This record gives sequence, structure tokens and C-alpha cells, in this order.
Amino acid sequence: MKTKKELFSVILTVSIIAVLIFSGPIRAVQVAITSPSSTTPTTGTKINFGVYVDIEDAEILPVINMTVDLTNTAGLENYTCTFNVNGAKLTGCASINVTKIYAVGGINSANQTAYGYGFGYESDTGWTTDYHNTTFFDSSIGSGYGYTAGYSYSGDGRAELYYNITWTTPATTDNATYTIDFVARASDGDTYNYRTFLPTSQQTVKVVGGTTLAGDADVVNATGLEAPLNITIDGKPINYSIAGVKKINFTEGGTEPLVEFDWNFSASKQLVLNNITIEKRIENGSAAILIKGIDLTQFGYTKTIYLNRTNTTKNSVCIKDAEIASISEIGTNCDGTDEHKVECNGVAQSGY
Repeated sequence: MKTKKELFSVILTVSIIAVLIFSGPIRAVQVAITSPSSTTPTTGTKINFGVYVDIEDAEILPVINMTVDLTNTAGLENYTCTFNVNGAKLTGCASINVTKIYAVGGINSANQTAYGYGFGYESDTGWTTDYHNTTFFDSSIGSGYGYTAGYSYSGDGRAELYYNITWTTPATTDNATYTIDFVARASDGDTYNYRTFLPTSQQTVKVVGGTTLAGDADVVNATGLEAPLNITIDGKPINYSIAGVKKINFTEGGTEPLVEFDWNFSASKQLVLNNITIEKRIENGSAAILIKGIDLTQFGYTKTIYLNRTNTTKNSVCIKDAEIASISEIGTNCDGTDEHKVECNGVAQSGY
């Protein structure tokens, strides 16, 4: 018969073992955010930062998804993006892009990916990690990511799970400080074993507001153009401290003109470049261009658009002067609503 002292000793021993078991994975997993490419970006511009999950011990971690949150207390929009281990967006992700840099896991000779939680390992030379979970394993359920020799995070993206996050800052006239948070979630297949791994620290970004201009050439929604897209104001690089009426020029490939227009920066009207869309493509054998998001009616101004003549059998252009979603909405015969056929003879027609 055991004495009370012996019983207490057994209970204490079990308690210590339990603490060691349940604290193990927390020590072995590092979740972090790298420094942003800019901590004081201007309004409407893009910044980049990395997020990673570094499995620092012989663990197999079944990562379900990860979430990036950007929050502020200035009353502006908050942003959240949840994505899977392949970098595919699951929910949210407005103004956020995710690029997978690394996703390294333990793969056996049958090309199965390990799936486990990290308790009770035994050696198994069939796995590249030399370990797998003996308490929970099912390769058909999902992906697990485990320690791989040589992939300890060293500042160059070599963690087991590493992603680049690109965020377009909001258009705002006021300064706003955003806090960046990142979490990784893992589960052994049961919701009560759903575990969240938090980063050791946050990152902060101060978005510098602008009263007249938001963004740069990188945030323009451009497709089909020859890189680089360039924007000048009165022939000079973008300046966020400007006033008066200025000539705005968009060019592609360095010098090829796309569109030009005047903008009154003293009229309390902010020019938000990430609201602008420029699309070029070949439609029915002829060059076509779509430009939207530049509202000049508030000033009574017009814009000049340049289009290359790629079909020498045509000597006219069809202009659809309306907000449309796609070039395909322009009629083949140029006889639809708000459509105007203009001959290329140097004579103004229908106000064009």
C-alpha cells in the first residue's frame, strides 16, 4: 500500500511530465513578422513585409491557415487576410497580396506529406525529418510542415513556411498608424485541439496622408502595358506637396505616351492613383485601350489618350465615353450608347 508521501510524489512527477509535454511545441515554433520595406509609406502606396513560421525542433506541425491583420485607431479601414500554406487567399485580403516563398515539410518515399501535432515522436528514417507523430498521423487529411535541416530562419526567408505580404496603403488625407499582427493556426483534426501560434512581437507602419495625391505608378491597375509604367507631373517625378493646375502624363516602356490630362490640386480633390485602371490589348485585330477612374468632369477638363495604329486597314477609332468594366463592352460597329466613331483625319468630330 502506498503512503500519502508516495502518492504525492507520483502526482507531482506526472504533473512535471505534463508541463514538459504541453510546453514543448510552444518553444519549438517561432512565428514572426519581418520589418516592412517602409515604416512611413505615403498614402496609396505599396509596402512589403515577410511573415514566417519557423519550426525549430524535430516537430511536425499541421498548419491549417495563417492570418495577417492590419489595424488602426484613426477610424480608417482595417485589413485582414487569411490564407493557406500554399499562399492562396481564403477570406478577406482586400488590398493585400500573398506570395509563397517557402513551404518545406517532411516528405517520405511515397511522396506523402507528414501530418501531426508534435507530441510523442519516434524515429522513422523513412521521413526526411527522421521523426513523425506516433499519436496522430493521417496523410489523407492534410499537410503538415516539419523541421528540415538547413531551414532555420536566418533573415533570408529560409523558414519552413515563409510568405511575402504586399499591402497597398489606404488613400487618406490624415496620418494613420497601423499595427501588423500575424497568427498561424494548427489542428490535429479536432476543433478542441485547434491551436493558435502568436508572434513574439508586432510591427507598426505610419501611413503619411496627403491632401492632393495618393499613390504612385506601382498601385495603378495596369494590364497589357510595356513596363515600366511612369507618371510625371509637369514633366517631373511625383511630388506629394503640390498645388495648382498641373499636367499629368502616363507613359509605358519609359517614353511611349498613354494618357495625359490636367488636374487642379488646389481644388481639394485628391488624385487617387490606385483608383485608376489602364488596360491595353488587341480586340478584333485592332489595338484597344480602356482608361477608367479619372474623373475630370469636376473641373470641366478633358483627357488625351494615345493609341497605336496596329491595323493599317482601319482609319478611324471608336470612342465609348462612359464608365465600363471591359473593352469587350465596346460595340463592333461603334453604334452603341455613348459610342462615337472618329476618323483619323486631323479634323475634330463630335467634340473629339
